Amino acid sequence: MITFEEALKKARECWSDVNYFMDQTDAFVFSKKDDISFGGNGPVAVLKESGKCINYIDFLDGDYDTEIVSERFI
Repeated sequence: MITFEEALKKARECWSDVNYFMDQTDAFVFSKKDDISFGGNGPVAVLKESGKCINYIDFLDGDYDTEIVSERFI
């Protein structure tokens, strides 16, 4: 299981502009608060089990638990 700090580092490797975070059951999700797009570089999901960084659409379309636990600026 990956920690928040490890996930943030991986997310910033995938998309350096992240400033917002959602803790979802199966992933840490990172984005820019003012970015409402679903494509390109973000949002990104870092899977808690494997630490793999994937596009948020792939996370939503996958077989993952997407319940939001918490969210905040980082």
